[in-house]
Amino acid sequence: VDSYKAKSAELKLNNHIPKDEIVVIVAGANDIKLFDICNLGIAYRAQDLVKDLATTTLEEKDLTKIIPIINEHYSMELPMPVSS
Repeated sequence: VDSYKAKSAELKLNNHIPKDEIVVIVAGANDIKLFDICNLGIAYRAQDLVKDLATTTLEEKDLTKIIPIINEHYSMELPMPVSS
């Protein structure tokens, strides 16, 4: 699998962005190479293969649920967006 997204992410690594600071969200197997360049890989409503390779999974359609995952993984307190 060769993904344009993975190549773009590799550029970030080459520009000295530490792997520990990269989070990727993958839904399809065509993007699983992205897991190689990140510290936190989230399988979003993904195929079983993607889930098996991810750090964690998210099945809900609500992408704001990613914030608590990041907060827990990195011991952070990013704020949740305010609904209008």
